[in-house]
Parts: sequence; structure tokens; C-alpha cells
Amino acid sequence: IFFGPVISAARSMALQIYNALSTFCNSFVMAIRPPMIKIYKEGEDDNLLRLFDLSNKFIYYGLLMLCLPLILEMDYILSLWLGNIDSDTIYFSRLMIIYTIIISLHNPITIIIQAIGKVKQYYLPVELFTLLTVPLTYLFYKLGYSAEYTFWIMIILGVISHMVRIICLKKLYSAFKVGNYIMSFIIPALFVTVISVYILSKEQTFLETSFGRTVIITLTSIIVVMILAYLIGLSKDERISVNKVITSFIKAKTVK
Repeated sequence: IFFGPVISAARSMALQIYNALSTFCNSFVMAIRPPMIKIYKEGEDDNLLRLFDLSNKFIYYGLLMLCLPLILEMDYILSLWLGNIDSDTIYFSRLMIIYTIIISLHNPITIIIQAIGKVKQYYLPVELFTLLTVPLTYLFYKLGYSAEYTFWIMIILGVISHMVRIICLKKLYSAFKVGNYIMSFIIPALFVTVISVYILSKEQTFLETSFGRTVIITLTSIIVVMILAYLIGLSKDERISVNKVITSFIKAKTVK
């Protein structure tokens, strides 16, 4: 209605990136869903909350280490993929990646709500905000705003929807504590993100645009996010658990 085929093509490309990242995230969600539901049915609240906390962290940090290189090197990556690209495609793709990270965090919450069985009380308030994307986008376009505003609306409503999800989870599952969620996951995640972006941005300025730079940025992102997630993102008990898993893996490889 409002824009031509060039803008529509740029949006379609951003949606392809969204679908690819969503597939990656869903593969992990499929693995954690059965044990989370099983633990809830057995009434083990402490174990469920520990798994919930770890799930949030694995999803976020896993996406973060992949998405930071994509965001920073988007212009070069799309030029390799498509050849000639326009600035709208790059901008839309970056915004869509941010939206994907935000929206992916609903998965552990949704699994617990589905295990509880009170789906209606959860989806009605959450989707009320999600569905506002269409009328708000139409309103902004009608007022003459540019095409990228639909992505900003999606991001803002995604954040609001996540806040509503947290409130619903607290209301429907009394064992969940909002304060613990913020202190254990949200604040450390913000620190890890800010530090990682700073390090990668500085590294990028010292390297010329090339395939080699993209590879280096990607490897650095994986290493930096993993180290920061381990040191800042994980609690002491979670680090002990990770150490045990790594030790067991090394021993198994040594035996073979």
C-alpha cells in the first residue's frame, strides 16, 4: 500500500534471516521442552526454575554469539549473498535480528505456561500487544513515517510483550520470582551484550572489509561471548555444573 517493490524485497530478505534464526532457536527449544514439562508435573519447582534460568541463558547467549557478527558485518555478508544491495536491506536485516533475539526469549516462559495449562490467561494479554503491530504500522505509515518504523514498532512491542509474559508467569506460577529473573538473567545479559559489542566494534575498526575480517569477527564473537557468559552470565552453581560437563566430556574423549 505504502511502498514499492524495492522496500518489499528488502523486508522479504529480513524475514528470511528471521526464519533462519528462528529455526536455530526452535531446535534448542524442542530439546528443553520435554524435561521442563516433566519436572513441572513432578512438582520439582527448584529444579524447574534452575532449568528455566539455564534455558534463557543458553538461548540468549547462543543467539548473541551468532547475531553480533551478522549485525556488524551485515553489509559485507549481504553483498556476498546478493551482490548489489541497498541500505534498506541492511538496516531491515539488522533490526529483524534484534527483534528475533527479543522474541526468542518467550520460549521457556511459554513452555511453563503450557505445562500449567492456563494458556488462555497467558495468550490473551500477550497477543493483544503483539497484534498492535498492524494498526500501529498502518498509522505511522499514514502519517508519513519511513518503512523501517514497522521494525521499531515490532521491537518495542516485543519488549512490552515480554514484560507482560513475565507478569503472567508470576501470576500463574507462584514459585517464579521476578527479582531473581532480573538479577540472574537480565542484568548479566545486558553486561555481556554491552561488553561484547564494544570489543567487537573496536576490533572491526582495525580491520579492512573482507572475508577474513568477517571470519575473525565471528570467531571473536564466539570466544568473547562464551567467556563473558561463563564469567558474568552464569551463577556459581551453574559454572560448577558446566565444569562437570566439560570434565566428563574430556574424560570420555581421553578414554576413546
